[in-house]
Amino acid sequence: MYRFIQNIGDFFTPGYYTEDFVSKVIQLSGYDNDAIKELSSRFPRLKAEYFDFKTKVKDRRLHNKYIIKETHDFNTKIMEKLGYDTSPAYANWLYIDDNSVIPARSILYNGSQVRLVVLEMQAMIKANEDDVPAGLFEQQYDDTGDMVKEQKYVYSQWSGVISKEMPEGCRINPSKVNDCVTSIFALPPEQRPQYVVVFAGNMIFVMEQDKWDHGAYLAFDLEELFSEASISANRNYYALFYLLASKEVLAGDAQIVLMDKIAEEAY
Repeated sequence: MYRFIQNIGDFFTPGYYTEDFVSKVIQLSGYDNDAIKELSSRFPRLKAEYFDFKTKVKDRRLHNKYIIKETHDFNTKIMEKLGYDTSPAYANWLYIDDNSVIPARSILYNGSQVRLVVLEMQAMIKANEDDVPAGLFEQQYDDTGDMVKEQKYVYSQWSGVISKEMPEGCRINPSKVNDCVTSIFALPPEQRPQYVVVFAGNMIFVMEQDKWDHGAYLAFDLEELFSEASISANRNYYALFYLLASKEVLAGDAQIVLMDKIAEEAY
C-alpha cells in the first residue's frame, strides 16, 4: 500500500490504515492544498544528498566513527525538514536512574511535561546484498568500549557526535536501542514522554508509549519514500511523511497534537 511506511504491530488499525489513509491524515491536519504542496516541496531536494550519504555508508573501508558522524549529519538534514531544533545536540544526558543514562539527542517539552525524546542510531544501509545491518533490536551503545559478540558499534565511536562527558559514576544502561526505548517509557510520569523518535539515517522510527508496550511502532524507509513520491500520483507522500513524523505532529505547542487526533480517529 505504502512501501515507505511499515505499520508494525498495527500501530494504525487495518481498518483505518487503508488506501485512502493519506487523504484521512491530510484532512485531519487542516492544511489546505497550498500548505500540503509546501510540505511536499521540502524533501525532493534531499534525494541526491541521501544517495551520496548511502555511498559513504556502504564504503566499508571507512571507520565506523566516520560513518556515525555522516549519519548524524544526514539525520540533522532530515530533522530540519521535519521542523526539529537540531542545535544543540546531546545537550543533556537522559537519566534512567542515579547510575544509568541514555544518550538522547534532544528532549522536547510541552510546558513542564516531557513530550518527546529523540534518539539516534547507526544507519541501516546494506553494504552489499549479503549484508544485514543491525537494526532497532540489535544495535547497542557501549560506554566501556568492550566488544561483545553481537555488538557492532561501541560508544567510543560516537565521540565525534557526543562531546558531552559521561556523568561521574554513570554508565549507559541499557545499551541496546530498543531497551533504551522501553526504559524511557518506564520513567516516572513527570519524566515520561508520550513519543520517542529514533533517527537512523535511511530509517526513522516513531514509537508511542502505550503502543510500544504491545510491540507496535512506525518505521519509515527514506529510500522507498524517494522512490514512491517520484510518481506524480503519489506527490502527497512527502506531506504524509511530515504529518506522521514531524515535531509539530508529535510535540507541537497545541494541547492536542495531530498524532493524538489520528490515533483517536483510528480507534
